[in-house]
Order: sequence, then C-alpha cells, then structure tokens
Amino acid sequence: SKKNTEMRKLLIWQIMSRAEVPESPVAPDGLFQYMAKKYYVGEPALWDTSTIRLIAQRAKATEAIIMGKKIPNMHLIDTLGRAFYLHNIPAKYMFVVIYDPNCSHCREEIPKIVKAQNQIKAQGGTVFLVSGPRDEKDWRKFIREFKTQKFINGIDRHINAQTKQLEGHTDFEKQFGINAYPLVLVLDKDKKIIAKKLPATSFVDFLTFLNKQEAQKAKSSAATKARSEERRVGKE
Repeated sequence: SKKNTEMRKLLIWQIMSRAEVPESPVAPDGLFQYMAKKYYVGEPALWDTSTIRLIAQRAKATEAIIMGKKIPNMHLIDTLGRAFYLHNIPAKYMFVVIYDPNCSHCREEIPKIVKAQNQIKAQGGTVFLVSGPRDEKDWRKFIREFKTQKFINGIDRHINAQTKQLEGHTDFEKQFGINAYPLVLVLDKDKKIIAKKLPATSFVDFLTFLNKQEAQKAKSSAATKARSEERRVGKE
C-alpha cells in the first residue's frame, strides 16, 4: 500500500478501529498501541499533527491496561476514611469497576452486580468499586442507594496536610484511558489484567469458566506428575 497513500491510510484506519475495541473481553490487545507508534508516530507524513497527537495520547493512556499487565496501583480511602492500596487486597479473582455515581449506564450495571454478589463470592470473586470522580457526597449516596456495602468501595480523595486542599493520586480518565464509564477490569491473584469491559451479567459465567479452566489445569498437572512418577519407579 506504500504506492497509494490514500489506500494505506484507509487500511491503517480500519485496523486501528478494530484494534481499539476488541470484539471479546478476553481478546489479546496491544495492537492499537503498536499501530499508533509504528504507523502514526512512525509515519508522520501520512497524517496531520493533530491526528498524530490525539492517537499518541490515546495509545499512551490505554497502555497501562493492556491485557496481561499488572494493573497500576491505586491509593484510595474507604467509607471510614482509611487509606489503602489496591495491590494490598488479596483476591483470587477481582472485578475492578471504575464508575461515576451519576453515570446512567453505571446505575444500570452495578445493581446487576449487587444482585449476583452471593454467586460471585461463592466462586472466589471479589468486587472492588472505585469512584472515578472525587465527589464524596455523591459517592456515599450511591453506596447507600444501591446497597454496595458488601463490596470493597474506594475513592481517590485525600486532603493535603499542609495545604488542606483536596488532592488525588490518580486521574482515572487519563491514566486508564476511560472515555466512558463504567470500566471493568478483571484481575487474577497477581493483579494482572485477564479481561476487560466485561458486562455485569457475565461476571458469574466468567468465574465459572475460570474455575473450570483451573480445575482442568490441576487435573492435567496431576496426571503428568503421576506418569513421571511411574516412569521413575519403572526405571528403579
């Protein structure tokens, strides 16, 4: 396509469009970031500076939540005002839901998670709800209204002891590339991202899939170990 500039631009754009929003929550990603560096930043003659800047910014923002990477840590406070870090919370599988208390879609999705909370817990899942905006009043109102007290609730709201001003450690929209709430990230026990943008109605099914997969791996490992032991005994 190098011989035809317009065709090359069209092909790059089509691949980028598909790469930015993978068809499956568990689809490997990283292609968007690769394409941005190689074909936008790397081929500036094809694009105007504004397009290159916007694509590069988007790639940088979403690079932190590529599948397989450890999620960036979060320094938050809970409903009692106690500070804590995301990475310090033990969980077999964790659903991190970054939401806006005033987002209409969040107000539709989170009640579905609340409804399934017992099934989620029974399958080894932990739900962690994080408010993107720092309005404490709206955050607490949301928790009471939708009865999310059994989940881990956090908000990035800290008062600077010296200036007495409200500060935050994370700009979720910029650092996590959020262009629409809620953002769902599924983590394994090491806090690595194993799925993203999973709908609330799929939480339980996804846990079932993960647990079956884990059981099959354990069974396969045990069988391999048994065969190895049989060969060792036979040699003796």
